[in-house]
Amino acid sequence: MSAITILEPLTFEEESERLRLERQVERAFYQAGLALKALRDQQLYRATHHNFKDYCKERFGFGKSAVYYLISAVDIVDNLKKCPPLVDTFPTSERQVRSLKQLEASQQRKAWAEAVEKAKGVPTAKIVEEVVNQLKNKSNDSNKDLEKQRMVDKNGKVSTLSEGINYVPGVGIEWYIRVDEETCNKLNRYAEKIGTVTLGSAISLLLESLD
Repeated sequence: MSAITILEPLTFEEESERLRLERQVERAFYQAGLALKALRDQQLYRATHHNFKDYCKERFGFGKSAVYYLISAVDIVDNLKKCPPLVDTFPTSERQVRSLKQLEASQQRKAWAEAVEKAKGVPTAKIVEEVVNQLKNKSNDSNKDLEKQRMVDKNGKVSTLSEGINYVPGVGIEWYIRVDEETCNKLNRYAEKIGTVTLGSAISLLLESLD
């Protein structure tokens, strides 16, 4: 027979301290990402290192991927704070939000809310990834249906886009540009690498990186 363990209750002060320390542990990855982002943006590494990558490797033992994931997690968590008040459960590790970066901001919030509901609490990285994949599949199906609609006008005729700005009935204004096969393959590889839902999203991110 196993021994019976009597749990000792905490005082009000001890309970408050426990909650405070738990919050510190939960937010550790977020605080680390904030600090790394500030170090990078303000170039506070420049007195000892020529670049941020070498600084993080020598100072913290962080590889490029680890630094990138932590900094990306900051923006994702900030976005999740915009979830409806009913969703008051937030990530406790970077790994839980890593797959969310594949989605647009509004979809990130939706995916997190669904993952919390599915887990009945803080979801594991696996649960979040499953929800993300489900949303991506739905989005891909919607995009395929939209492409079909773009190819046929209201009279049932196949529409042809000319290079430049086009108005597509039922869709709106579109920009169409002709690229060679090599460029197309590069764009698709870029979209796959950063994990965006659509090629259009990948191109938008690429253009934003030029600012």
